[in-house]
Amino acid sequence: MKPSFPHNPSDLLHEIQRLDAPPFLLTRIKEKVARVYEQKVTPAFATASVCMLLLVFVLNIWIVKAPAPEATPLQKSGQFMFFTNNSLYD
Repeated sequence: MKPSFPHNPSDLLHEIQRLDAPPFLLTRIKEKVARVYEQKVTPAFATASVCMLLLVFVLNIWIVKAPAPEATPLQKSGQFMFFTNNSLYD
């Protein structure tokens, strides 16, 4: 079966015409680029983020370096007659 082209397919390329883009298209592209540049991190947000990270880091070190409590939970459990082993069938 032959293709139903009215012309030779290579002649169709000559019929393609150049079209001008709508004027608002460039404006929309410029607005998108401007929005990308507007979404930068502000100095106030960066400062607050760094302060919060430092606070978490200092608290973490403080908790890790804190002295251990005098009595362990196993020693306290003896006062209340709790079982300290995990075996159910002794």
